[in-house]
Order: sequence, then C-alpha cells, then structure tokens
Amino acid sequence: PPATATPYPTPDGTTRTLKVPILMYHYVSVPPAGSDRVRHDLSVGPDLFRAHLVTLREQGYTSITMTELVYALELGAPLPAKPILLTFDDGYRDNYENAFSIMREEGFVGTFFVVTSLVEERNVNYMTWEQIVEMKEAGMEIGSHTTHHLSLPTLSEEEIWRELTRSRALLQERLGQEVHSLAYPGGRFDDGVVHLTHAAGYWIAVTTKQGVTHHSESPFTLRRIRVRGSMFPPDLLEAIHYWMVEAQFEP
Repeated sequence: PPATATPYPTPDGTTRTLKVPILMYHYVSVPPAGSDRVRHDLSVGPDLFRAHLVTLREQGYTSITMTELVYALELGAPLPAKPILLTFDDGYRDNYENAFSIMREEGFVGTFFVVTSLVEERNVNYMTWEQIVEMKEAGMEIGSHTTHHLSLPTLSEEEIWRELTRSRALLQERLGQEVHSLAYPGGRFDDGVVHLTHAAGYWIAVTTKQGVTHHSESPFTLRRIRVRGSMFPPDLLEAIHYWMVEAQFEP
C-alpha cells in the first residue's frame, strides 16, 4: 500500500531543549544457557520487563513515540508531564513474542528499530513482516536500523545512502506509512552520516550515547539510556534520575 503522509515538522525557528529519557532495550527474553556476558547484558527477561513498565507507570511516566518527540522539539507540540520513550534495537523475535504483548497489557507504546535484510531473509531470531505490521497496527512505531546493520562511518557515501534509503523504502512499502526514525547501527555516526540521514528523509535519529538532553537543532544525535539485563526497577529509576540530574549541568 502507498505510504500515508505525515506533515514534515518544519522547524519554526524556536530553539528548544527537552530533557526526556529514551530507554534502549535489545532482547526481551531470558538468555539461553551458555550465553556470553554480552548477551546477558543486552537481555531483559519478560518478568523483569513487565516490572520495569509497572514501576514507570507508578512513577507517573507516559510513553511517547519518536514522532511525538520530534514534533515537540521542532514545533513545541505538547508532551505528557513525564514523557519517556522505549526503544528496541535490532528487531529480535522476542520483541514481538514478549515485549509487544506486555506493553499492550501495561499500556505502553514503543519504537522498534528493524534491520530489514534480516526480516527479508526470514531469520528465525528476528521478527517477521506479519508481526511487524501487527505491531504497527496496534500503535507501535517502527523505525529503521538500516538494511544490513553495518558501521555507517566506515562505508562510502553511496553505500551509506543505500543502507539508509533501501531500508526506509522497504519499511514504508510493507507498513503502508512513512518511516521517519533511525537508530544508527552500533550507535556509530559522523557528520557525513548525519547529513545523509537527513537527506534520506528521516526526521530523527538515536545514538548509543548516554543522556536525556535533546536539542531542536540536532534531532539526528539523540542520546539514550542503556537498559542492562542486571537492572531491577530501582536500578532503572536510579539511572533515569542520574541522567536527569546530569542534564541540569549540560549546556
């Protein structure tokens, strides 16, 4: 189906700084036996994930999408009193099987960044197009994590362009709506990558740099808070609090 259009949030000339936590998840499952430390670090079990959401709701947080954030940054669109974003990198199958159902039950939305080549290959560890479309139709936001999850700064301009545009075009074709958000693979970017990301039609992009401060003049270098598998709800709240306090001392 043709992509449905959302008006581009042309900056209104007002410089804005927002302090909004963007949480970065990867796997939402218990790591298989024998998993290495990296996998354990990237994995939040379903019960713990639900506990995160319950705690965030009890603390008064309301989840928003990347599109809502960019409209707030560029146009001053209103946000809830305590907005928070939940983002998921890579498009693992457990994002559908575990995270999606828990989020619906607990009343949260999130943004899922998909590596399109892995979906096309029907890799069993990653979500299918049918699952991704179902999530979109239920109110989840789908973003690009490029076509092949390569380190963009190491590629030629032509290769970067292909990684950015082909993934976005395929997502839009499959979803029937425009795709505006990107997560840089491995969080790696440089000025050239940012320029091409803007030119490729994206409105907003996230990095793996830690922090909560976002500027209207730099919507392509947004910071996030890494959620680790060892973080119980008090640890998650402590991390959010730490970066919100740090933000008071940022320019």
